[in-house]
Amino acid sequence: MESVTPTLEQSQALQIAFDILNYSLFDNTLPNCLITLSARGKSNGYFTPKRWNKAEADSHEIALNAELLGQQQMIFEVLARQMVSLWQQEHGKPMRPDYCNIEWATKMEDIGLVPSDTGQPGGKKTGFRVQQYVDPNGRFNQLMINIPEDAFPWKTVDTGIRKAAKQTRIKYVCRRCDINVRGVPGLKIMCHTQDCNSWLIPEGTSIEVESPLSELAF
Repeated sequence: MESVTPTLEQSQALQIAFDILNYSLFDNTLPNCLITLSARGKSNGYFTPKRWNKAEADSHEIALNAELLGQQQMIFEVLARQMVSLWQQEHGKPMRPDYCNIEWATKMEDIGLVPSDTGQPGGKKTGFRVQQYVDPNGRFNQLMINIPEDAFPWKTVDTGIRKAAKQTRIKYVCRRCDINVRGVPGLKIMCHTQDCNSWLIPEGTSIEVESPLSELAF
């Protein structure tokens, strides 16, 4: 029975993706770096200079969000973006953390990714939290046409283990004295301001709360 080596298979796929982008978009001028699947949450990826070291050597890190492995063009797009930061670290003037400057923006456009703070045409190209979109006539888009559809053998799956979403908070208002308070749906809140003794109701409604989950008094 053939032995399965997920770590080696996935690492090799990530290195091949890096090599393809390096050769096609950066003229093979970028040094190898450690590519990890350690970005989390809302972060699609990030670049950290000289994050790793071994004896006399050190390595930059490009981190990618594993959730993107099922969206092949997107993970290539994020990888290419972080490689622009690697290029700037090695061949340009490194930018401040999380700030995208004009040198970075120019290189992004050169490889076919257009920076935009809205992620759409016409957005601001520099600043904090700048996104990008693919230039349909750019080099990146032309390259992706020839990339096999299943470049990464391993994808993440939904295990059902997720953090519970925060409960929505709504505004309760008193119709008599304009007192208001925010809380989770289902509260029974009585206003005692200046002996008002009225029940607060969810803003925008005229209903009376009959069987709430809990009770508060003000």
